[in-house]
Amino acid sequence: MQYHNIDKALLVAILIFLLLPKICLSAAPSGLNVYLAKGKGAVTILDKKNYQEVFKRIFASHKLTIDTSSGANDFLDHLFSSNLVYLSMHANPDLLQVGNGDKVYVVDVSRRYREVGRAPGLVIVVGCKVLENAKNNIARALRIESDSEGKAFIGFTSFTPGLFCDRYFRVFLAAWLKAKPDRSYRTLEEARVYAREFIENRIAQGYTGQGEIGKFMPLDARVAGWFKIIGDSGLRVTDLGRSSGVSGGALPTPSVIPPRPNPVSGQPSSPVPSGRKWKPAW
Repeated sequence: MQYHNIDKALLVAILIFLLLPKICLSAAPSGLNVYLAKGKGAVTILDKKNYQEVFKRIFASHKLTIDTSSGANDFLDHLFSSNLVYLSMHANPDLLQVGNGDKVYVVDVSRRYREVGRAPGLVIVVGCKVLENAKNNIARALRIESDSEGKAFIGFTSFTPGLFCDRYFRVFLAAWLKAKPDRSYRTLEEARVYAREFIENRIAQGYTGQGEIGKFMPLDARVAGWFKIIGDSGLRVTDLGRSSGVSGGALPTPSVIPPRPNPVSGQPSSPVPSGRKWKPAW
């Protein structure tokens, strides 16, 4: 009888393991191509050196490029060679304005997709009204539809205050990439809720003015209710290497593409201020 009990316990353990969603417990990929880009004239944290250091820590296991100056062709090259993309730039339903001021239209993105046949697994665009036109937008140009699996597009249908969104998504991305105590990874929807609650808790504790990096505002948390997820809202970071068809490789030093000099002053057109160091809570 004793041996039978042992066999039954072992059988139950095996069944539980087999029934667990393996994707949740998969090891997070490393060496993903991550592209963060600022558009010309956009008010964003991406060109601030202290925030760039935060993103380098968040994406320490990945190949990170922070771009504040590229033109249309370089932008499209980065976009379609990346697994995860975060864009903070002026936009409308038909176009994005990239680092040097070039306009990239929906048709340009669609044409490039037809050439390369793949797209990032996750694209986040902090830009006004990029999803206002449900039939013709950047998400559809990337072949990300409402019923897509293994890939997702996050965007807005209305006016978008960039700084609030940037501060929110900094927490969102950190939470999405980091394993929970049970070794599973958050879905996009879970990261949406976690980031809102994290910011609300920080504000409740009085963290609203302790240097730029430690600053959160009430509107930052509200971003969670403003954006739409097109495609797979259950996407986890463990899905990215499989979904986009873009493979990683050896990790180089994080790359920051600097602003091009102003032709009049000779100084960078987007100054990069320094700030005191702050260790994030995650």
